[in-house]
Amino acid sequence: MHNYLSVVLVSVLFSISAIDLDENLQVETKNGIVQGLREQTQSGRMFYSFSGIPFAQPPIGDLRWRSPKPSTNWEGVLDATHEGSCCVAPQEDSVKYIQFIFKGSEDCLYLNIFTPEHPKLVTSLLPVYIFIHGGGYFAGCSSRLLYGPENFMEHDVILVTINYRLGVFGFLSTEDLECSGNWGIKDQILAIKWIKDNIRSFGGDDGRITVGGQSSGAASVNLLLLVPQARGLFQNAIMQSGSILCPWSNQTDSREIAFTLGILMGIETNSSKELMRQLRLVDQKRLTKSIEQFLILQLARMPVKGLPFTPVVEQPHEDAILTNYTYDLLRAGNDFHVPVLAGITNFEIGYIEILPNLIKQFLITLLNISPGIMVRNINSLADKYAIGKRIQHFFTGSNHFSEDNFTVVMQYLNDDEYYWPIQKGLTYISRKNPVYFYLFSYEGNMGLTGLESITNITEKVAKGTC
Repeated sequence: MHNYLSVVLVSVLFSISAIDLDENLQVETKNGIVQGLREQTQSGRMFYSFSGIPFAQPPIGDLRWRSPKPSTNWEGVLDATHEGSCCVAPQEDSVKYIQFIFKGSEDCLYLNIFTPEHPKLVTSLLPVYIFIHGGGYFAGCSSRLLYGPENFMEHDVILVTINYRLGVFGFLSTEDLECSGNWGIKDQILAIKWIKDNIRSFGGDDGRITVGGQSSGAASVNLLLLVPQARGLFQNAIMQSGSILCPWSNQTDSREIAFTLGILMGIETNSSKELMRQLRLVDQKRLTKSIEQFLILQLARMPVKGLPFTPVVEQPHEDAILTNYTYDLLRAGNDFHVPVLAGITNFEIGYIEILPNLIKQFLITLLNISPGIMVRNINSLADKYAIGKRIQHFFTGSNHFSEDNFTVVMQYLNDDEYYWPIQKGLTYISRKNPVYFYLFSYEGNMGLTGLESITNITEKVAKGTC
């Protein structure tokens, strides 16, 4: 026990001395000086981290549901040895209990920078990779517990991870100028601008920036390719398992959702201005508490109606980033020209297998009662129903989805939610850009099929489930 305590004490003292003795690990940004931390990979390579750097003013109070404001300058030295708060989001595992337990803070617009070279000793500027996390636009965080830098730091590349507003705080919209929406995407753009303006101070090459993301993070990258405000901010793009054409990445009922949320909060009004005035007065905990069950119902209808809080088409105004449908923009070739690496896993929708049975049963019932909801871009209800029944028969050989053929349900959703929209989007992008497309089918211990807590999933989902 004595030896163990001695080792712990020495380790702690070493960690403290690594910070204290490296007073030279201070970098001057355009907002002020930041103090970083010296760390080490498992192979013994040193790297340097700067965490919790604010790129925007806290989006709280009157700044809730408004475009992000650039960070103000700070005096003295900012302690960048600890991460900033995650944005408000449900805990990772709470969905399995048919409830959402929220954590995080509205004051969350921070980024983290990791470099394998001491910023003051760099002899050649390093390429930069900015990672946008996934989570359906309502969950996730840039925390290193989820996206640690250690593997990247074995290579000569700077990694930057960013936070952006999520869920109701990041994507609420009344479809008018009172609450235009897309706040989370606007956060991403401001973060990338901050990185481009400051990354040279950390030894990064602002002319070699790659922006990448996974799932909704990939859809965000896809959207950034279409946004005029993002042009010139990066030179390459990586899209892992996501596209702005994925049905879950677009919401056309955002105004209805906003006023439904207002009713849950006891706000009875038809005025967008009054709705937003009152919602800005509601504290964070009360607001998130009111949307818990609302969000469960929205997620149950996600495969056919999309997620509730996602990017939307805005009315034209000064801060608008998306004023036309993404499909039309892609088809017209309005994306700016950068090389794109993109891909999918062998069975993207496999995560549905671990959802509560109640949600799966609700989904099966919904598809059986209203098969027309599987059909998009057709207005005739009769045609939608007929085509929906044909889809149902194609996948099941019958006219009925059930728990016995739920794997077939997942195959349909896999094609509908991921394969077709991702490949269709890349087809448009490839007309003007180099596109490198991959299929990931490796079955490893870190995938869903390798998790011991999930029983029988190996028989039900294919290899490559992320």
